[in-house]
Amino acid sequence: MPQGAIGGAADPDQPKPAMAMFRRSACVTRSLNYSSFALVKRPNLAIVAVLVLFVLSACSGGSGGAAPTGADGGAADASTSGGTDAGGAGCTLGTAVVSNATAVDTISAHGDHILYIDRSVGPSGNLPTSKAGALKQKNIDGSGETTLYAAPASKTVLSYLATADEIYLLQAEGVSPAAAVLYTMPSTGGTPTPVHTTQTFDALLAYPFAADGDNLFVFSPQLSGSHMQIHRVSISTGTDVVIADKDTLVFIGNQLKDGKVWFAAGQGGGGVFNVDSNASAPSSAAALTSDTCNHLLVGSTFFLCTSGDTNRYDSSGTKVGQFQLPGSNNPAAVLLDGDTAYSIPRLNAAPYEIHSVSVSTGHSMLAACGRGFVSSITYDATNLVWKENGPSGPTIVRVAR
Repeated sequence: MPQGAIGGAADPDQPKPAMAMFRRSACVTRSLNYSSFALVKRPNLAIVAVLVLFVLSACSGGSGGAAPTGADGGAADASTSGGTDAGGAGCTLGTAVVSNATAVDTISAHGDHILYIDRSVGPSGNLPTSKAGALKQKNIDGSGETTLYAAPASKTVLSYLATADEIYLLQAEGVSPAAAVLYTMPSTGGTPTPVHTTQTFDALLAYPFAADGDNLFVFSPQLSGSHMQIHRVSISTGTDVVIADKDTLVFIGNQLKDGKVWFAAGQGGGGVFNVDSNASAPSSAAALTSDTCNHLLVGSTFFLCTSGDTNRYDSSGTKVGQFQLPGSNNPAAVLLDGDTAYSIPRLNAAPYEIHSVSVSTGHSMLAACGRGFVSSITYDATNLVWKENGPSGPTIVRVAR
């Protein structure tokens, strides 16, 4: 649930979709949040994206192993100082939060704790070869794991979006076609209540990515058709309105910013679009730019489209700059926080670097390093959190921002 996968651009005023982030495997989440999710319609996948992004072939995402410490897998330590110029020797290693994360994905960070989906638990789920799964919470120091919700037999937790008070989750329940129902529950856990009972959403690719007052925004392919869509769903009434609809193979970077829902479409309907979040029907407005984006990140006065180089546009679609992200001209994952973009190079090799890049200047800093392949990343105001496949196996780790 993350958003994003993840995912799309990070907005501190918006809840973070679960970032089922950018894992390079044959499964797909969310996150998103999830945030730059590249969702291809109807893949042959056994389980979901968490967003996150996200996909992004991301089943690490929507994210998941054993606690690293040094090379031998003991307690993780933050060694050497971070924040050095890219290519410098200093690099911060993360401290383990979830030490056995093989089946964990769809991670989101919330200050003193993280949320994630554990797909290794429960009875048989709704999707082929899947467990029902559970939404779990763990303190940011790695203590106190709590199960907030465990799906019953013949259902599967797919993705979620967490706000301060509520968690909105998608659960697979349909059989033919596999469809999902949207639920709400308190952030402390409990029994989910359906937002509506109609199985509107695709169980392989759909995910909620933003909330605004009484409204949730959900990406989903059509259940019967070839279009990609964005839905606005009223939490109080369950009213479902499609506000974006494109006959395209891909929607990327779905996100809500200042009353506009942004997304990038490709392979058939290319370009960057935004639509009014309160629209009553899909817009036919032309794309702001016809560029095809691998990642779309939206700031307060600009947006970034990454495809080879990273192009910067003002909010009207006028190109105002260009820069390259470090390590690769086509990164596997990118997040945006104000003027700072966080980037994981696609050709990720030791020391598995995570870079921060100033959008305004293009200057790159080495923010942190993984002990192994970094497959997802998310953040909040005080933490960077990611999944890495280190010497001890897949692990969720964090560093202080």
